[in-house]
Amino acid sequence: MLSHHARLELCSAFSLRHGVLLLALFGGVVLDSYLLPAMPAAVYRFFERLCRMRSWTEIVLFNDYMAVFAGLFWVGVVDSLRVHVVPVEEGYLDLLLSKPLARSRYLLARVLPIFAVIALMGVGLSLFLPLKIALINGPRDLDVPGTIGAALAIVALVLACVAVLNLVFLFAKETYHAVLLSFVLFAAVVLPGAMFMYRPDLFAGREALRDVVVFPANLVWHAGAMPALAPALSLAALALSAAMILLGARRLERADVG
Repeated sequence: MLSHHARLELCSAFSLRHGVLLLALFGGVVLDSYLLPAMPAAVYRFFERLCRMRSWTEIVLFNDYMAVFAGLFWVGVVDSLRVHVVPVEEGYLDLLLSKPLARSRYLLARVLPIFAVIALMGVGLSLFLPLKIALINGPRDLDVPGTIGAALAIVALVLACVAVLNLVFLFAKETYHAVLLSFVLFAAVVLPGAMFMYRPDLFAGREALRDVVVFPANLVWHAGAMPALAPALSLAALALSAAMILLGARRLERADVG
């Protein structure tokens, strides 16, 4: 059973800015489907040669996946700043923790709604992507289960990243430092993909490594495996999230916030 405090946090978790961002993501991926196929042939050759994309549908999905990851990631970062960093920086965390509420319960009540919002937004986008591809670009090169599975894998990745950041943020006392750490994690996820585009020789003879770290191209390359991988990745993300929350609760219980 959720506590009264947790229910209040859950009810207020989805705000107007989440709705605006979700609509912006819907609009952005729709624009992808219209604008990218209208680009010059040189753009197609660029993605074909450097990213191993084989059709405009794959190119559109490559860009859609990056947009979904970036949008959900930064939603999680901004919301997570409100859990510990902003209250510490503005000096009212001790007031929040002075309520008749265990610190671990406070953390759960703040963090779990963030995960719920990310998951709901991600599921909505996962179902929307194949629909808009089929309606705008046509179903010829579309793998519907693979597209949904890939998008759900992105949601799992975002949840894992946000879980790690929620633990890291408990050691931060300034928003600047927390955002900087978020950029480091974001870069760690997307930089291998950029490196593959411009220095594919770095991955020569390392196909297994390439298939794991070159995000989001790997989701397009292995669309057929995504329906099977997405549930496993989701379970792994949930396990990691639970571990990070437990560690975070221990950290907050022992922290001096006075």
